[in-house]
Amino acid sequence: MALGVTTLSGCGGAGGSEPASSASAFPPPLPRAEFVSKANKLCEERRLEAELKATRVFRSKSKLYIRNGNYAEYRPSIKRQELSIVVAPSMIRRMGAVRALGIPSEDKQQVEKILETTRLAAVAARNNPFEFLANKEPMAPARALARDYGIESCAVLLDPNGAFQRASARPGVRLTPRSSK
Repeated sequence: MALGVTTLSGCGGAGGSEPASSASAFPPPLPRAEFVSKANKLCEERRLEAELKATRVFRSKSKLYIRNGNYAEYRPSIKRQELSIVVAPSMIRRMGAVRALGIPSEDKQQVEKILETTRLAAVAARNNPFEFLANKEPMAPARALARDYGIESCAVLLDPNGAFQRASARPGVRLTPRSSK
């Protein structure tokens, strides 16, 4: 478990040791356009951070299996670990960070539904990566809701093997999920 703690430190947390005040628990609502822009940028940046962490964490393990000639045998295991240790926890924290931006008052119910649907899918991925990866479209409901609102970069984008979709190299760029085409 030390690996997971080391891997995830500094990702999406509020930081500091002071408890949050009641004023900071409810940020002022942003206008919709500003919220959508900030949410997409935040989600894309955090997604890229998680992708880099996952790559660093599992690169050495993959090299060992490749060197021993049994990478293909262990690749699914590496992907499940990547999903449950890095990707899903990052997604859960990302939903809290989006909420902390200041959801537009008129869209609060719609955005909360997006965040909760996405969070529940990430919890399912973290708790049971076997089942999550066996599902053909595990993020489809969350992705559809997020796309309808304009924050599709805030839905986890995984291909059927659990690998990140590298749809964008620049933070803030709106993503087009490959699996939805």
